[in-house]
Amino acid sequence: MGNNFIKAQIVTLEGRQFKIGANTQPANYYDVYNIKSQLNTAATNAVTGYIYDDKGNPIKDAVVFGANWLYTIQDVYLAMGLPSTPFVPEDDKFEHSTALTFTQSNGYFEIVPYNHVQFGIQDPHRIVNLNYMGVGTDKDFYGPGWQYKGGFGEIQIANPTSPLILARVTTGYDAVASNEVVDINESRNYYGHNSLTAFDLTLKGNSNLTARKEIHLKNELHAQASINNETHIFTSAGYPECDNFNGFARLSNPAVSSQDVINNSSNEIEIQFNINSELDARIYPNPSNGIFTIQVNNTNKEMVKILVQNLLGETIWQHTTVNKQVDVNFESLAKGVYIVQVKNSFKSISRKLIIK
Repeated sequence: MGNNFIKAQIVTLEGRQFKIGANTQPANYYDVYNIKSQLNTAATNAVTGYIYDDKGNPIKDAVVFGANWLYTIQDVYLAMGLPSTPFVPEDDKFEHSTALTFTQSNGYFEIVPYNHVQFGIQDPHRIVNLNYMGVGTDKDFYGPGWQYKGGFGEIQIANPTSPLILARVTTGYDAVASNEVVDINESRNYYGHNSLTAFDLTLKGNSNLTARKEIHLKNELHAQASINNETHIFTSAGYPECDNFNGFARLSNPAVSSQDVINNSSNEIEIQFNINSELDARIYPNPSNGIFTIQVNNTNKEMVKILVQNLLGETIWQHTTVNKQVDVNFESLAKGVYIVQVKNSFKSISRKLIIK
């Protein structure tokens, strides 16, 4: 975000004036609730670490949430008449608040706890779990997770001994995924709410391509499957539809024209694969005495049909092959100019043949 200054502007919206701009990074940007500056000034039990992406690059402005322990209710399920084992942590309930910070440009973060409920007890300030996410990344957690019936527990977590890793995610309404290599043992998700276009990608690790309506796979898309590494293409909603509107109120009843689609229970999706077929052919020697070779470069490695025609368009010889090289003997053919046509199911090319 930096400290760049933008001149403030006054805008009017629906008769009300708003001041925008004049953006500078607040002094408490990394200490949102002023915990370190005013409450836990010794930063007791602060958790520090780094957050990188899966290419080893530090992530700036990733948001880090800390589960801040407040108090524990012992054997809460036993008191409620539910199956429980007294004095076992799994039967306790843990109350937490949330601490918050962001990562700096080098990926570093410090999150400081503060217990405002039991300040007088020994060691009250504890971070017991972390959740973190960045712009254009997945989200993840560090710590025990929600492992008990009633919370994250009450045990202070240690600083991570290595950087926390977040996988990059490509997303958007009409998303574009390009210029990236996903190495073996890496993973990547590409989401398009409406469509997804992918090109110049090498996918060696686990990769998911998901879009609701259209997926376009263009040039230089390489998906290399190996043990435990696959590429999946999903024609489904990248962001699930909301199917439960309980608790929502309709503010107005919009007018519906006869052309509006009221109910669309089906999701008809067509995926178009635009395959760029590289097909080329070389004839040598050319000119020749009728003995020559046709060298075919066919990247799709499919059946190729070769036709030799005279200048009237009449086919005088044809051959079908998957081989890259075809040796031909036309010594008995009249001298002159002929046309050699090479084609597969995607492309057709022509070359001039001269017999002397």
